Amino acid sequence: MDRQQRLWIGSSQGLDLWSGGRWIRVTQADGLLWDDTSESAFFQDADGTVWIGNSKGVSQILDPTRLFAVRPLQLQLLRATRAGKAVTAGAQLPWSQQPIEFAFSALGAVGGSDTIGFRYRLEGLQEQWASTQQAHLSYTLLSPGHYALEVQALDERQRTRSDVVRLEFTILPPWWRSPLAWIAYALAAALLLTAVWHWRVKQLLSRERTLARLVAERTCELEHDKRELEQARAALALKAVRDDLTGLLNRVGILDALALQMQRSRKDGTALAVAMIDLDHFKQINDRHGHLIGDAVLARVGRRMNANLRGADLIGRYGGEELLAVLPGLLPPAHNRLHALHQVIGATPFLTDAGLLEITASIGVAWHRPGETLQQLLSRADEALYRAKHGGRNRVELHLDPQPGHAVQR
Repeated sequence: MDRQQRLWIGSSQGLDLWSGGRWIRVTQADGLLWDDTSESAFFQDADGTVWIGNSKGVSQILDPTRLFAVRPLQLQLLRATRAGKAVTAGAQLPWSQQPIEFAFSALGAVGGSDTIGFRYRLEGLQEQWASTQQAHLSYTLLSPGHYALEVQALDERQRTRSDVVRLEFTILPPWWRSPLAWIAYALAAALLLTAVWHWRVKQLLSRERTLARLVAERTCELEHDKRELEQARAALALKAVRDDLTGLLNRVGILDALALQMQRSRKDGTALAVAMIDLDHFKQINDRHGHLIGDAVLARVGRRMNANLRGADLIGRYGGEELLAVLPGLLPPAHNRLHALHQVIGATPFLTDAGLLEITASIGVAWHRPGETLQQLLSRADEALYRAKHGGRNRVELHLDPQPGHAVQR
């Protein structure tokens, strides 16, 4: 420490001086022979001159106070360009892949450029300050946004700083990121979503129509199957009561019809007659002409009989060549009606493959009596048929009640 209370500290990097609350550094750039300082090689003359010894010799500082003279440090932004075009304060630059370059310098440095450093930051990209000894910066591929470059010069010798130089500018988004582009994207997305929605609705409607068509087809098939089943059931039901050969009611069918008519007769007192019909010598037809001719004759007899019945009359095949007619409302003795029924069979010969065949029939008729059973009624009709067959055939025999009672004609 010298007489003026200045602190001198030597090192291999020069002299560090402290005075008045400030530190400065003196190096070869300031006139020292060398940056190192020999131990105890410090002397101050009476006139204030300071002598410093080092490995090269002795350096003399005539007026140490001048070392602390403050020279203002100024930072000047020399250039801010991109692709050769100037970037001015507040500039709005279109987005580009070209770098933005900055160049600057410090004015007022005592020790020259070697003692000058810089610190900088680019607001919008970096928050912390960075340091460099280079007097230029370059930024490439900056994203769209607002930026502010701040640069400050540092004088290591004087331990001073310049004011911060600030340059603000804006990078505009590229056209594909511009507001109009985002609006276009939004519209395109909306159109796409609308198209997808319409496509989806169309698909759903198409699927719905397909399902409706399939349901309709399946329903139609089920209804068709149902009709066929009902027809089959009806056919089976009909077959159960119809004779395949003659088309008349079979034994079960005609007996059921007779039982129903007997119930009605008991209920309202309506007359009810049954006629047992047997084709004469039918076995001889089968024996002489064959069963096919016999079946054909029997079928034609059935059709003739069925065609000449009244509205409520019924006829069925009772068994073999025997037929049974149920005649509701027929009052005894009903000779004309029974004669007409008899004549239906024998009046006209039957044309067959064997030629014309004369067919006659024996008929036994009985009327329902109150309180008798179906078997009793059929038994009396069979008795009348027996008399007709043994009385010469080709005739009608009646089994009349001695007292017919109060039967009524409908």
